[in-house]
Amino acid sequence: MNTKISKTILKIKGMHCVSCAQDIENALKRLNGVAKVNVSFINGQAKVKYDKSQIDLEKIKKRVKELEYGIEEPENRLKTNYIPVLRVILVGLLLLFSWLSGYFKWQMDFIPLHWRYLEDFFAVLAIAIGWWPILKNAINTLLSKNLNVNVLVSIAVIAALFVDAHKEAATIIFIMLLGEFLENFTVSKTSQAIKKIIELAPKKATVKRDGKEIIVPIKEVRVNDLVIVKPGEQVGVDGKLLTDEAQIDQSVITGESMPVIKHKTEKVFAGSISDGSYFEIKATQVGKDTTLSRIQKLVQEAQSKKAPIQRLADKFAKYFVPGVLFTALLIGLATSDILRAITILIVACPCAFVIATPVAVVAGIGRGAKRGILIKSGEYLENLGKIDTVIFDKTGTLTWGKPRVLEIKRFRDHSEKEIIELAAGLETKSEHHLAQAILLKAKELGIQPKEPQSIEIVKGKGIIGKYNHSTFYLGNLALIQEHKINLPPNIASYIQTEEHKEHTVVIVAHNEEACGVICLSDELREGAKITIGNLKNLGIKTIWMMTGDNKTIARNISKDLGIDKYFAEMLPQDKVEMIKEIQNSGKKVIMIGDGINDAPSLVQADVGIAMGSGTEIALESGDIALMKDDLTKIPEVIKLGRKAAAVIKQNLTFALGFNFLMFVLVSFGIIHMIGGAVFHQISSLVVILNAVRLLYLK
Repeated sequence: MNTKISKTILKIKGMHCVSCAQDIENALKRLNGVAKVNVSFINGQAKVKYDKSQIDLEKIKKRVKELEYGIEEPENRLKTNYIPVLRVILVGLLLLFSWLSGYFKWQMDFIPLHWRYLEDFFAVLAIAIGWWPILKNAINTLLSKNLNVNVLVSIAVIAALFVDAHKEAATIIFIMLLGEFLENFTVSKTSQAIKKIIELAPKKATVKRDGKEIIVPIKEVRVNDLVIVKPGEQVGVDGKLLTDEAQIDQSVITGESMPVIKHKTEKVFAGSISDGSYFEIKATQVGKDTTLSRIQKLVQEAQSKKAPIQRLADKFAKYFVPGVLFTALLIGLATSDILRAITILIVACPCAFVIATPVAVVAGIGRGAKRGILIKSGEYLENLGKIDTVIFDKTGTLTWGKPRVLEIKRFRDHSEKEIIELAAGLETKSEHHLAQAILLKAKELGIQPKEPQSIEIVKGKGIIGKYNHSTFYLGNLALIQEHKINLPPNIASYIQTEEHKEHTVVIVAHNEEACGVICLSDELREGAKITIGNLKNLGIKTIWMMTGDNKTIARNISKDLGIDKYFAEMLPQDKVEMIKEIQNSGKKVIMIGDGINDAPSLVQADVGIAMGSGTEIALESGDIALMKDDLTKIPEVIKLGRKAAAVIKQNLTFALGFNFLMFVLVSFGIIHMIGGAVFHQISSLVVILNAVRLLYLK
């Protein structure tokens, strides 16, 4: 890894359309030392990777400013810029005065002659005020050796002025400014989810230091500080609850509509709101390390990443514009009508086509964030629309992953206490779900487990440890058989009986003979059966389960839930190979796991969904993270992906069809310059409004 490569996200002011973003992107790509650039008009930001040994951040910012765009500082990012609004209003009023002056000039002969020039005066004044941002962008675009709608509009304005069509020129400018304003206003709706998350981050916190309560800026709160949260206040850090109980609204993190009850030692997230409770927490993560900050970063990065279909659209647009230029030239020569050729350039500029995908992606990601579903890229959102196979992990996904010990069965001369003591000792360093249940049982019995002198973890099978030159085994039947440990008929019969009851069995063996069995049970998650039914209603024909557990338990759970097929006694690498085989058969796969030992499978799948109640594991694992352990959100995720894919297709089809229709109508002189400008803006607005529907998807 090259440690000299840095990445930054710049918030850019002054972008009016997709072409502006393209101009900045092209200009930054030409800078020596810039490795990768992605500029998004939708969320007004540039994501830049650069080599620190060749270029610094200030030079990158300077280049953006040279193009007449601004860089927003973080503390000013929520402020509104009213200049574009005022410009639209002023140009609109001047244009109205120009048209009224023209009307009165022809209707009232008694108006003094010098008043009759007011028509042109107001029009020229409107042009002077409104044309500047368009002309400035056009000049920068031409200097960057590119072409966009602002260049085409500026050419149209010059042509109109050349033939003394002042009002027509002013009207085109007004239509373009109004259209850009409406686009920006509508597009901003697609970013409301992340804006709300940013606004929910408090600026101050109350901490207790040296026995005194003091209010400090949130950036001064340190790990291990005791933070006090009063009724109605927002939590500023992640931490562990020190109060016995608290009622908390954590909808900004998990998407839950109702407040939840938290108990002592449970995790509390930054951005949550106290729902009438006074409580204290011990800060565990502050500043950029909080779950809230990481969610902000993930969503912002996701909104910047281009989906594959968007990259194809960008390539198409690159070749489409020169084609339109050539065609406009031919029509201009054939008809000897310069204004008709200019109008073709205006209506055929592929703004709606270029914006069709990114606005839908941002709206989809924003909708997901609002519902506690973090989609990390437009690529995964797009892939969701193609999914035909859903694979579930069992433990921690379909089940709670928090099994409890039901029975300790001793054999030979070991007592039940010795069996659980040995098992707990071997599990001391393990993070596995079963290990936690065994350790909890030992704690309940007042047993202090002793760590073995040496330990070997056998993935997917169990643990081998040594105490005083004796070897002990703890694991499943595969581990016992692999090491040729004697399993008397009575133990084998007992294990079979328990497995038929859907209990998980862990065998304890001493040297070469089994000496005890621990039976555990893990309950199915609430909503698991409903989720499987809803997936089938969505037309998902292949729903499978993969687990490291034994075949009997896997078969019974699959039968209870209505799952089509199961694969049992699988190691992590077995799951990966199985997913590869399914993909090679032409299927598109979602893998759903708890993010702990399913990471390889989540990566291999076309879309990996990690469940984890907002934990670090859920944020880091998978392509999509569910911030609440709610299986019923799985069908919702797939519906969102399908709807986003449908909106993208609708947008692209409309943009191409509308452009072609306008092209034909202008070519035959049916639509003229002002009408062309109007229809150009209508096409972009239709695409944006169609995408905004995703924010309100039920």
